[in-house]
Amino acid sequence: MENKQLIDWKTDAWKNHDMVAWYAKRMEENTGSNRLKNRIETELCERFVTGTELLDVGIGTGRASLPLARKGFKLTG
Repeated sequence: MENKQLIDWKTDAWKNHDMVAWYAKRMEENTGSNRLKNRIETELCERFVTGTELLDVGIGTGRASLPLARKGFKLTG
């Protein structure tokens, strides 16, 4: 697949309501492997931060950032 085709495919996927609903549910899900990912991402950030400000590179849905923001960290994505 060429770059433009891939970009178009990804862009079109987010126009599909069912796709967006599935992805949103999956990111909020805190079971199975997602539970482990959520915990590891959040705990690693919290363990190694040296202040109150964090930069989330590749923030995506904010799955790891939102719990840290609730704890008072200032986040930029």
